[in-house]
Amino acid sequence: FHGLPEEALPAEQWAEYYDLYLPDGKTTLSKEEVPLYRALSGEKVTDAELMIIPKEGQLRTLIANGQPLHDSGGKIVGAVVTMHDISGVKLATEELRHSHDLMRYIIEHTRSAIAVHDRDLKYIYVSQSYLDDYKLKEQDIIGKHHYDVFPDLPQKWRDVHKKALAGEVSSAEADPYEREDGSVEWTRWECRPWYEADGAVGGIIVYTEVITEHKKAEDELKQYRDHLEELILERTLDVEETQNALLNLLDDMNIAKEQLEAANERLQGLDRMKSMFVASMSHELRTPLNSIIGFSSILLEGWDGEINEVQEDNIRRILRSGKHLLSLINDVIDVSKIEAGTIAFNLEEFDFQEVCREAESMVQAEIEGKGLDFRMEVEQVSMRTDRRRLFQVVLNLLTNAIKFTGKGAVRLKGRVTDREHIAEELAHHFPAGVQGQFLEVTVEDSGIGIEQQDFVKLFKPFSRLHDSGRSRYPGTGLGLYLTQKLVQEILQGAITFTSISGKGSTFMFAIPCRLTENEN
Repeated sequence: FHGLPEEALPAEQWAEYYDLYLPDGKTTLSKEEVPLYRALSGEKVTDAELMIIPKEGQLRTLIANGQPLHDSGGKIVGAVVTMHDISGVKLATEELRHSHDLMRYIIEHTRSAIAVHDRDLKYIYVSQSYLDDYKLKEQDIIGKHHYDVFPDLPQKWRDVHKKALAGEVSSAEADPYEREDGSVEWTRWECRPWYEADGAVGGIIVYTEVITEHKKAEDELKQYRDHLEELILERTLDVEETQNALLNLLDDMNIAKEQLEAANERLQGLDRMKSMFVASMSHELRTPLNSIIGFSSILLEGWDGEINEVQEDNIRRILRSGKHLLSLINDVIDVSKIEAGTIAFNLEEFDFQEVCREAESMVQAEIEGKGLDFRMEVEQVSMRTDRRRLFQVVLNLLTNAIKFTGKGAVRLKGRVTDREHIAEELAHHFPAGVQGQFLEVTVEDSGIGIEQQDFVKLFKPFSRLHDSGRSRYPGTGLGLYLTQKLVQEILQGAITFTSISGKGSTFMFAIPCRLTENEN
């Protein structure tokens, strides 16, 4: 085991021939943990597992037992240690465990509904389909008796289980099963025994497949067939009458198709009317809101006389609420216009740096108020697209980044590139071989980030990912939805993001630098 030579060696030289480890095979055994040392220290060693790796030999797993040797006076004069090689047993145990784990994995993830029971009809393995089909996915049934899980199981099934435990296989192609709520499910099933290594029955395996929908379809088909046979028996139509009946059926189908198309057109018209109504009402609301905002500003500036601190605080609240509501109405108007296909598109020649500087000026006060480190790394890019909508996208992303960043940094980057060098996350949105230049814009922040389970909700309308903190993070849930619509449908581009919760987010979009009237 140790790789020692036949001649006797002093104990201090033994370690030159082998290494001792704990059962994990990685942690070196300390001197105090060596069985021989423990026995020499007066300890009785029982079934201590360790691994030994001789310098010139193979790794072995050993079980050590030992005890001290005493002279007639009770003094420890030595120790005896026996070691038993269990490497083969260990390997077989690991292989058996692996086989069990593999079998459990296969059963749990198979699409069939499978349950494996022991001789006492206690659950050993079940597939996810079994839990789903029998409405058990909220329960932990492993180790439970089958009749405890289904206490009202009919005697028929109990007899089937007895037969299987006796070595008999039972099955059925279509069998009704009544649930607790009175509904009836149809199943195709098979119950067979499984055997231990010695040939004894170890338990039963039950395969079931819910075929209720299939059974309903069969029954409906049979009813239609029976009805058709009755019609044939009742009526002796000649070829012309049959042809006329078929033509009538085709006419009915055409009429139904026309009615369906008309209904669809009405629904589309109602949807357009809804969008037009929202846009119209939003316009009507903006007029009084602008008055509220304007007169609030006049009061704050003292045009109608001095105001005290309480009045100033109340007026500022009115002004903030008015601006927030006006922003919401503007977003609703833009969304309704996009959905109704009536949003205006204005091609302009401009430099992207100007757009970024304008957006920066809009958020400068909030950046300074929070003490954020804001940096802008934007190339000079000549653009021909809708300047107002591009400015709206950049401002929305900057506003979001600042809103959700309590401290740290916000970065705005912009560069010109071609289709072959667009960021990988965006490249697949543009067909390979597309010519021309693209503007690629990135907004990074070191804020609170986004939970991964919320990724799918990010660009949905009225989606708020921080509902529990509305007072801290106000908003409508329309900003990113509108931003995505503007990038994709107006600016003919693509937008994506990455985020790590607690560390920040990065939003990136790419659009063609120069659009034509035809592309619009």
